[in-house]
Amino acid sequence: MANESAAPVSGNHRPIDDVLVAQSRRDELPDSVNLHRIGEDRQLYLQEQATRYISAADTNPRTQERSLDYNSFAGILNHLADRNDLNDLEKAYIWSNIADRKGQADNWSNRFENADYSISLDGSKDEIRDSQPGRAWNTPNHSVLSFLDGYHGFGNPTSGENQSLAYLDRDEANRRIRDHESFLGFSLNDGDIQASQRVVAAFRQYRTSDWGDKFEAFANEWQIQMLETRGDDARDIGQRFSDLGGRAPSQQLQQQLRDLRSETEPAPGAPVLAALDPALRTQVERVASQLEAMPERGQLPLQGADSAERLNMLLARSMNERGVPEPNFAFANGDRSAVFVTATDPSQPQAAVAHARVEDANRMRTEDVVAGLQQSQQQREQAVLAQRTQDVPEQAGPSLGARA
Repeated sequence: MANESAAPVSGNHRPIDDVLVAQSRRDELPDSVNLHRIGEDRQLYLQEQATRYISAADTNPRTQERSLDYNSFAGILNHLADRNDLNDLEKAYIWSNIADRKGQADNWSNRFENADYSISLDGSKDEIRDSQPGRAWNTPNHSVLSFLDGYHGFGNPTSGENQSLAYLDRDEANRRIRDHESFLGFSLNDGDIQASQRVVAAFRQYRTSDWGDKFEAFANEWQIQMLETRGDDARDIGQRFSDLGGRAPSQQLQQQLRDLRSETEPAPGAPVLAALDPALRTQVERVASQLEAMPERGQLPLQGADSAERLNMLLARSMNERGVPEPNFAFANGDRSAVFVTATDPSQPQAAVAHARVEDANRMRTEDVVAGLQQSQQQREQAVLAQRTQDVPEQAGPSLGARA
């Protein structure tokens, strides 16, 4: 579980614990919406992705200020839903980070304060726009929301009248929204009622769908409910997202990860990755790179940077023992207690699979892990040498009829 320092931050590094994410009671949230389960380093990566999405969906990239409209949001949702390198929870995290970066509604200034981008209502349905005079600007406050929004989303899982609306069935959620926006049976704001009911419907699709389909169900329902053309005009942001660096961490993020890991470096003199010979070090670095991109990476119950490094080395050792040449595929088992790597598609028959247990990475001494890795490398080299010797044909001697 992430600590308070790992809470999502905006593009200007402003903690957002004072907005809707802070309303969540993280100890009671269901796993499917508990964004705090994602590890600190993975959160940094996902925040970076959110920044790239905002820039990619900007309605006018030629200006310094970023502005999104509802077709921009639809484009982000489409691109996120199609990604296979993120799981549903991570996609929900990115969307929530983007939504929270719109800032906080200020009724005195009639705008969002501390926002990372402005919002145009272009592409949105007329029905969802705030109906009170001069309040159309507030429409995103009821339609572009974090999954941990305490009122519409999943921020408050406890039962009772204060339970977040996304946990309720359709009729009960709609009743509470109408009561909230009405006085003596008369609606005070039809637009807010419509927007709230529709965004809750999208959250409900996430809740009731199966893993692997949750975020896509949310994305589709949000567009059906919010967009004038039901998503037909969603902005295609794929190329610009790729041009901005795709899914790779930026240099700033890489430095943040290095700083984070340096705080938990092993004691001086302890065997670490730098002490390995170049061939082994390259092998372990390849394993580490695959694990960083693995959707389940943030859910592994690792106990710090030392454990993560030992897990990489244990996987490299298993690769040597099982004859896996490259860690081209990485995945975890159901309870995240073990990690597997293969060189070929693991769904193919006879694919060699290396594995390591997270428990071993947490409890073993680094010295023992390094020693085992080095021994496995020596055994692998000996096996390769022996195979090459067997493959060399013996030199033919002269035949009985041959001349000297």
